[in-house]
Amino acid sequence: MKTIAFNLQKGGTGKTTLAVQTAENLAQTGKTCLIDFDPQGSATDQYTATEYEHELADYFIDGNISVHDIILHNPDFDFDILPTARRGNLADIKGKITAGMIADLLKDLATIGYKYCILDTPPEMGSYIGAILANVNEVITPILPANFSINGIKIFIETVDKAKKENPGLHFDKIILNNYNRSKAKDIYFLENLPAFFSTFKIYNVPTSTKWDLAQSAHKPLYRPQEQTPRGLEGTTQELSRLTDDIK
Repeated sequence: MKTIAFNLQKGGTGKTTLAVQTAENLAQTGKTCLIDFDPQGSATDQYTATEYEHELADYFIDGNISVHDIILHNPDFDFDILPTARRGNLADIKGKITAGMIADLLKDLATIGYKYCILDTPPEMGSYIGAILANVNEVITPILPANFSINGIKIFIETVDKAKKENPGLHFDKIILNNYNRSKAKDIYFLENLPAFFSTFKIYNVPTSTKWDLAQSAHKPLYRPQEQTPRGLEGTTQELSRLTDDIK
């Protein structure tokens, strides 16, 4: 099972919506799940509006609760989710979750037959993120077309380097430039100069669109790859398809 975390210490970069859509895209090539490791539960909010009995935190709290008890499936999506309630228990226990506990969770999911597992994480640093990064194959970072993003990535590289001491196989070579507006000169300039700072990274520029917010409120993916591309999302589908191919 290939494991991919979406993480950056700064919020507001579209990390969760990109994680959800990447899970949807990967599900076209193999059984996929998404783990909502963010106590805010934003990925879960997009995935479902219905009540559910168990959340991710229950797996770590109660040894009698298995991943089978937690996994949700919404037919509007092609992947499964391990949900986190917005006002649930994950915020209270995340500081106690170790790398070993996460490793056990991922092993349990692998036995079910998942080919891909996306981990949506909170915008922070510390032991919780370290425990997650110690267990994944790669991490992908979304940024916005703003100068502060350069420093944010440089700081995050230090976080990844620390994680590699426990997880030498951790890959970090993909940056998503999100909310890119090709009609703005500053965005064009930022995209043109980004490779100068991160020459070894693959960069995916995802255009700005109000449809992301609509998808979240409708509890649906931005688009379903097997269906006709919605008007105005051609650039987005092209870039995220390229990302999916590179992950595979």
